Amino acid sequence: MGIYFLSAIALGVLFYLVMSTVLGAFIGILFGLILGYAYQHKKSPSDTPGTHEKRHESIVERTFANLLKLNIKARTKLTETVCIEKFEEVIDLIRFLSPQINSRLANSQIAWVINRMDTEYLPKLLDPFIKLPPESRANQQEAFLAALSSLRKELEEVREMLRSSDEDQFNSKAVFIQQRFSDLY
Repeated sequence: MGIYFLSAIALGVLFYLVMSTVLGAFIGILFGLILGYAYQHKKSPSDTPGTHEKRHESIVERTFANLLKLNIKARTKLTETVCIEKFEEVIDLIRFLSPQINSRLANSQIAWVINRMDTEYLPKLLDPFIKLPPESRANQQEAFLAALSSLRKELEEVREMLRSSDEDQFNSKAVFIQQRFSDLY
């Protein structure tokens, strides 16, 4: 409310001084009220208190729900115990990292990458593998496990960066993960 009156008075005085008429002051006041209203309503919902926490919670909840679905899919479609175990290790790391990254580095590039693990990286790794016939899957198991191992290694490095609070390395790590695992698309 204060922004309306402040802008209206300031512009009213300015227009009065420039135009030297009461009509100029009236136009300035009207223009100030419109600008104040536009400024007040232009603020995005993310500017309001508590929105960051709600957004963080919704991203983490979505991530956890998707990871649960992926875990169920892996357990029901995979017959190879070692593949299930290694896949779940990656899921556990993402479950650990997601809340921390989204609370500490919400708008960072590493958050963007971590927030896509459950919707892009893991499904594009798991889905083609589970669609293979059993004899082909046996031939591709080593490649699947190597991809999971590599992804796990990168996520563990992110976890170490969080522990050491080495935020300068997050962007370079995010770029590396994106480039390294973009061939899954």
